[in-house]
Amino acid sequence: MPSQIFQQCTLEINVISAEDLRIKDRPIKKNAIAYVHTNTGTEGASLSTTINKDGGSNPIWQEKFDLKISGYAKEIIVQVCCDNNLIGEAKIPTKDIFDDYVPPHCLHLLSYRLKDRQFRRNGLKPCGDLDWAWLLCKAGLAVKFGSMWHAELG
Repeated sequence: MPSQIFQQCTLEINVISAEDLRIKDRPIKKNAIAYVHTNTGTEGASLSTTINKDGGSNPIWQEKFDLKISGYAKEIIVQVCCDNNLIGEAKIPTKDIFDDYVPPHCLHLLSYRLKDRQFRRNGLKPCGDLDWAWLLCKAGLAVKFGSMWHAELG
């Protein structure tokens, strides 16, 4: 039984920056972009930042998105690309967001390691770090945080 039960919630996500972006151990020079989506495939198209042309391997986006998440989403995926090449991705489990009591309208700043798809199999080094923030804006119906139930948030 999942620890959260809700139809849909809205997270405000701020993709802040990335650090030390590399493709095959080489720092990128320009054109970094980040895409944000969930793994359910039903939420619609990916959200994306603008292309950062000047940040090189340390781009700064500072862009906010409202991401609607259904109760079936297992993770939020942030992919960072350069010139249509995937640099790496961070998979953020939704349980990290919803398993403990989270006060509404409380900002959380996080940093996740970006890994390419071969990371686990080939023992490659991480390809950068992603700095982002999230804020729970709204949840429909009820949400269970651990052993506490929270009624509709607005």
